Amino acid sequence: MNYRRFKFIRLCVCIFLASMLLFSSACEPEAKVTFQNQRNEDVTLFVATVLANGSIDGFINFGMIPSKTTKTIYIAFIGDEHVNRLQIRDSTGTILLSHDYTRADMEKIGWKIVIPP
Repeated sequence: MNYRRFKFIRLCVCIFLASMLLFSSACEPEAKVTFQNQRNEDVTLFVATVLANGSIDGFINFGMIPSKTTKTIYIAFIGDEHVNRLQIRDSTGTILLSHDYTRADMEKIGWKIVIPP
């Protein structure tokens, strides 16, 4: 077999294996989390990954939860050890609720978070 062809095949196999690894970790099913906003104001949900060393991997805005409504939002919890920090903020950016959750934590509370008045 030609040496160049052998290198090309090896490269293709490596790319394929790397893409499969990335694809399998990126395809963790998202969990359906219900938020019940009991406040008289709209709030916004922010989610960040808590890394093993305790640092935060940047917050992502998951959208608004209107006042006095219940809203379902899909959030990925990758594996049993994955931790997400969920923050609820008001329109001024004040943090009303901030808590770290694993998949097991969410299962214990029935995948429902109540935002008190």
